Amino acid sequence: MKHGAMEMALETGVPIICLQFLPKRKPFILGFTWDKKVLPMPFTTVIVRVSGPYYVTKDNYKEVSRVVEEGM
Repeated sequence: MKHGAMEMALETGVPIICLQFLPKRKPFILGFTWDKKVLPMPFTTVIVRVSGPYYVTKDNYKEVSRVVEEGM
């Protein structure tokens, strides 16, 4: 995880919310692109998992960072 998200959450007081997208069928990987983009197959069901919210303070900065990294 990049620390920029943690720093912005700390300064603004806005929580971090993690999103995870899980297609039911195996996704299609575009192997010819530089970033190996992953796309869900057409007409597949996608499950969206939402975590948090995680409020970042100076006291819990390391703990929230660890929890968010594990959740990704």
